Amino acid sequence: MATVPSIITVYPANTSLGIPIGDQITVTFDQAMDEDSIDTGTFLLHAPDDGIFFGGVLNPFEEPAMGQEDILSSPYYGGIVKGSISFSRVDASGAPVSDDLPDYTGVGNLWYTVATFTPEGPLSPSKEYTVLVSGDEAPDNAFDSGVKTKTVFDPQALTLTGTGAIYSGGGYTGTIEKTFVVEIISGGSTGDAVYQWWDATAPLSTYNGVTVTGRRELDDGMYITCDPDGNFVVGDQWSIVCIPAIQLANTYEWTFTTGSGSILIPPSQSSASGIATGTTTLEVLSMTPKDQATHLDPDSIQEIVIVFNQDLDEDTITDANIRIWTEPVNGNTYNTDIVYEGEIAKILSVDGNTLTIQIS
Repeated sequence: MATVPSIITVYPANTSLGIPIGDQITVTFDQAMDEDSIDTGTFLLHAPDDGIFFGGVLNPFEEPAMGQEDILSSPYYGGIVKGSISFSRVDASGAPVSDDLPDYTGVGNLWYTVATFTPEGPLSPSKEYTVLVSGDEAPDNAFDSGVKTKTVFDPQALTLTGTGAIYSGGGYTGTIEKTFVVEIISGGSTGDAVYQWWDATAPLSTYNGVTVTGRRELDDGMYITCDPDGNFVVGDQWSIVCIPAIQLANTYEWTFTTGSGSILIPPSQSSASGIATGTTTLEVLSMTPKDQATHLDPDSIQEIVIVFNQDLDEDTITDANIRIWTEPVNGNTYNTDIVYEGEIAKILSVDGNTLTIQIS
């Protein structure tokens, strides 16, 4: 039986800084989740009021334009970043689990669900963004909201002599566990074969349907689809377990701040966590020159020194992970009085918890 779900890891981490503007946002749950319940209405990336974002943006009390009728005008509404959500599976150690692994159990503990939000376009540089994953704020009322646990499990073949296949999905809205049985009563290819289905506790109440590739709801939000290929044979039979949903408790909210925009996406050769270190969070204790220092003599800057709170893994200190640019502070690269260098050559060295970048 499923338990109350929780979020075990997020990326970017709460209050993290310097996130690449082309990065993705990921959330890992502690069990299998109902993917239909995780969408752009329950997994949101909120843009700052003064940032560039891709959601519907309304000025205070402005009448919504065509296509924005469902957005309420508000003097404080910034915008929701448009994007898409994809899913993957990992085990307790974080290793990938194949999407082909079926789950007939009705428990939902064979893998953890990872939801990944991919923004439609690059985020604004140097802006704070807020991520929200919606849960059920009032579990005692009759209205269930937010993301929820996996409720519809995979069809398990009880009898199978043909090559046809059915798939299950949806969000089961029933309040008790049920097992549905689907049986082919007229054979043939998808589109011709006919099935009947029933609740295993009431086998005399049967309902018929035609095998199609589109979704056909059976009961309480659970649906099946049929593979377009293969041949169904009379007597082929599957069982599908459905269990009541359990909502995520409360709404998770955290923030992160994007970097300057110099890095669009993390370097492909970097470690999973960036600059690799131990088990605690890696933090910068000090840097020379100081962050956002101004009016420095360019000829005096021969090296950059960054001191961290713990020793560094030298194997992760590479040109792919550490990059430096120079550019005009006003962004005007056409001013001939300003020398625009672009990326700067460098020499990297590590001494315990200190990274020294010599500018060459």
